[in-house]
Amino acid sequence: MDSLRTTRIVLIDDEPGVLKALTLMLESLGHQVMPFNNPSEALTYLHAGIEADLVLSDQRMPGMSGTDLFGTLRASSINCPFVLMSGHAQEEEVKELLSARSTAFLPKPFTPALLIEAIQGALGFRSAAKAV
Repeated sequence: MDSLRTTRIVLIDDEPGVLKALTLMLESLGHQVMPFNNPSEALTYLHAGIEADLVLSDQRMPGMSGTDLFGTLRASSINCPFVLMSGHAQEEEVKELLSARSTAFLPKPFTPALLIEAIQGALGFRSAAKAV
């Protein structure tokens, strides 16, 4: 956890309980979290020029999938690392997203340790265990 610096994380999940739990967990690690339950609102926020170090998004949401959100961000030159979470993603969706640069996939349910590892990976950190 030591290599996980404070980051500004845009968090998107349409499930209120998941959004709240992840926000609390990430804030307890010292991160600034901007939570959104709607991907369109997150896009508006990011297009306003507010910098984020990482986008952490659910895959299946009403109106716009996490994969669509990722594509929209890249098309608009917002290139911060992107972590996609899903308990229902199809293998082809995961392969498509992982083929893009600076992305990671986190299958739900996940442990706090796996969340930290995914964030570290997306930000380019290596855990002490992997560095040995």
